[in-house]
Amino acid sequence: MRKTDREKTEGIAEYVVNHGKFSFSDVPFGPADSLVFSILSYLTPEAVFPDFDGRQKMPLKRLAQLYERHYVPPKHPGRFSMEARAPELLYRLAVSARFSEIAVTDYESYLDEEKESQFAAMTFSAQNGSIYITYRGTDDHIIGWKEDFNMSCCDSVPSQKRALLYLKQQAEREETERIFLGGHSKGGNLAVYAAAFADRAVQRKIAGIHSFDSPGFSERFFSYPGYRSISGRIINFMRRIPWWEGYLSTGRRSVLSGAGHGGFCSTYLFTGVFPAAILSIPVPSEGAAECLRKRCETGFPDRMMRKKRCLSTLCSIC
Repeated sequence: MRKTDREKTEGIAEYVVNHGKFSFSDVPFGPADSLVFSILSYLTPEAVFPDFDGRQKMPLKRLAQLYERHYVPPKHPGRFSMEARAPELLYRLAVSARFSEIAVTDYESYLDEEKESQFAAMTFSAQNGSIYITYRGTDDHIIGWKEDFNMSCCDSVPSQKRALLYLKQQAEREETERIFLGGHSKGGNLAVYAAAFADRAVQRKIAGIHSFDSPGFSERFFSYPGYRSISGRIINFMRRIPWWEGYLSTGRRSVLSGAGHGGFCSTYLFTGVFPAAILSIPVPSEGAAECLRKRCETGFPDRMMRKKRCLSTLCSIC
């Protein structure tokens, strides 16, 4: 089958090479840049440098130098291990005119077994005064996976509340009137949640929210006034049939890809498939399993308690 121009692809490495020579003044920030920053959220500098100060501003080229000096790659990384692949992207960005001077700051990361919460976030500052806040998705800890499952039966989880607090702190700390948010997997969910529950003064500063392969929310979330006021600035990028589609909705402004089981973000990073759809205008999507979602919402009155008991049992034996 012959591909149209709209279907031509390039890998994320090629994107950095081909577009890295352009500054953000030459080519404005777009979803592809958001994907780059979302992948960088999987960096774990505290593990590489024990004395790392997450609050200091450090250009990406300097961070890459430290990684090259101290980072020891895992011997057997998983096929879709974001933590193992993020440093590879960092090295490419360090020699890119577009990204090398972008400063990373206010890195936070914590794992709380008691609260069943895994959270990490960092902020990227551009020379034009804009900032990009990225939230990390689920990492290799079982606590992070349990929190993901908790999303399907709880109105909110601890990392969502922490994401909202982080956004509020950054909006107050950084002298900027232009904020972008995003993340991959759970990180995208945190970005949408934080933007929806932020106060109006913070929402006015938000220029866009991008989520990649991210779980959604229950239908009642979309009736919240804060979400409605920010929904026009949210774009969801996802594979065609995500595993959580029957339980959670992502809203209606989505870009669907034909990515395989690895998902949207991991497919672009690991296989070199980077469809032009990520640079295109998003189109509405109704979601493939709306009937199943409605059944889960209305057909099982006690499903919340049954899910929670099942999750607790599952995680206790892992």
